[in-house]
Amino acid sequence: MRGMIAVDDVIASLPKERQKAIAARGNQLLAKVQRRMTLSEIRRGS
Repeated sequence: MRGMIAVDDVIASLPKERQKAIAARGNQLLAKVQRRMTLSEIRRGS
């Protein structure tokens, strides 16, 4: 597709500090999702 830019390319073009902030936020969100999945599994008795 013409005109499309990969997210990785956009992030790579940002200043290093901004890249670190984006990575940290992504890790926070992943941890929340993983925790919710774990609680859900506990509630199901798995």
